[in-house]
Amino acid sequence: MSEKPPWRVAIEQFERSIGAPIEEYIKTDEFADAAASAAKGQAEMHRKLESSTTQLLHGMNLPAASDIAELRAEIAELRKEVRELARALRPAAETAAAETATPKTTETETPKPKPKRAPAAAKTKAAPKRTAAATTKAKAKPKRAAPKRKPKPPATG
Repeated sequence: MSEKPPWRVAIEQFERSIGAPIEEYIKTDEFADAAASAAKGQAEMHRKLESSTTQLLHGMNLPAASDIAELRAEIAELRKEVRELARALRPAAETAAAETATPKTTETETPKPKPKRAPAAAKTKAAPKRTAAATTKAKAKPKRAAPKRKPKPPATG
């Protein structure tokens, strides 16, 4: 089955007949100028379309693609700054944690004794302290029951 279908043979002959002249034209300065002009025209049309779309969206108080791109860039920059701050704070936090875990005392310095508290029996009982949550609950208004609805009269018909 090495024989090609007739449609394929026709297409290959057509390509051979126009292929060489087209390749020669592509190599000319005239084609390069035309291609550059077409690219400039396309870019200008794209700019005008984007500008009119942006004006329309802003007129409706909606963000345009350029606005979203700016916000994304700003968010990326803020994330980078947060990462840098977190990295800078890690060593300081580790140092502070190490210092609180093992207090440093010098040989000449002796630890101070903790002050003694009064015996529990001598204390007078005070009213229990209210926490913020307990205070909030105490001040909260009681929920009202939903009003009862009157049943609808049966449909007559």
